[in-house]
Amino acid sequence: MAEAGPDDPRPKARPGSEAAPNPDGASGPSANAVLEPPAAARTPDADDDLMPQAAEPEATPEDETPAPTLPDKIFQAPEPPPVPAALTGQAAQCTKAKGNFVRRGEGGTFVCVKPTRDANKRCDDSSDCDGLCFAKSRTCAPVSPLFGCYDALENGRVVNICTE
Repeated sequence: MAEAGPDDPRPKARPGSEAAPNPDGASGPSANAVLEPPAAARTPDADDDLMPQAAEPEATPEDETPAPTLPDKIFQAPEPPPVPAALTGQAAQCTKAKGNFVRRGEGGTFVCVKPTRDANKRCDDSSDCDGLCFAKSRTCAPVSPLFGCYDALENGRVVNICTE
């Protein structure tokens, strides 16, 4: 039998495990050699796992830091700006019509934003809606007036409408 080289994938006999010399007189592991599995790896502190551990000292109440108290609401929306006295009549009419009197646009103008009766219903033109007919979804706008830019259906055509 040929002697195993360093790149030979076959298992090698452990030193001292050779039971008898090779019958052909060659040195190296014999056919009768006992092959042993590798020894289990042990970490230096493996024996410590079996030893009793010292108990940790108990914390006293004066050592403990109390947890901070949190507010009831982590995020609070800013208060809406007050309605000027000159507009309180308009604000009252808006609220009566189930609208919200809010500041909108770049100029900060107060506007009554009301829900539409046909919000989210299918439409083919803005004439089918109280407000706009959205071109992409073909549904009526949920509120009127809208601020920002939208693609709407007007007279069978898609029109980009921007309101500030």
